[in-house]
Amino acid sequence: MTTFTIDCDNDILAFASLQEAQAADIAGAEYFSSEEELEQLAASWPVAGARGRGSSKLMELWNSLPGVTPVKKFKDRTTALARIWKAAQALTPPASTTEATVGAQTRQDAPKGGRTPKKATKGGKRAPAAPKAKRSRKKANSAKKAVPARKGGKKAGGKEAREGSKKAEVLELMRRSKGATLAEIMKATGWLAHTVRGFVSGTLIKKQGLKVESFRSDAKERTYRVSE
Repeated sequence: MTTFTIDCDNDILAFASLQEAQAADIAGAEYFSSEEELEQLAASWPVAGARGRGSSKLMELWNSLPGVTPVKKFKDRTTALARIWKAAQALTPPASTTEATVGAQTRQDAPKGGRTPKKATKGGKRAPAAPKAKRSRKKANSAKKAVPARKGGKKAGGKEAREGSKKAEVLELMRRSKGATLAEIMKATGWLAHTVRGFVSGTLIKKQGLKVESFRSDAKERTYRVSE
């Protein structure tokens, strides 16, 4: 079941399951998978204005969603929650790595399980098998020796982005002293806002282990900066 998170910046992200949402380790995250659960969370939020329609949290949640028209207030709290829940359905969970990992493991294991044992040969014909085994071991040893050289090319914090890729372009922007605004990243990549947020939290922070600062610029724009 799709699970949604609300982070400390009042941004909503979608995940394929509660386990994946929790694995993203989003600071101060609140979780909900239904409109009823969203209403339960909202019960603990501060109320501002008549019937809570002026609650800044409700407005920030709504205004953070892609493709919506920003508002300054809602008719009432119930209407606000219903609209937020409906708009959140358009969010797409990031691709799950679980199925891909299982599929890859299955493909690796399949040849071993389906391999047909070679029939035993008679007499002196068995002797040539030994040299072949030695050659195979030599190849394996050569391959193992080559591994450290490849590992040496990696930098701390995970695999470097391929030059010219969108990931490399985003990292270049975020490594500037002023960082990169959400709007700048969307313009450079063509991604939607929730895709950018998922990329930052899921790929850069969780998978790459990078330290990413998230803050509001002087112009009140959501900004991300990679701390080296």
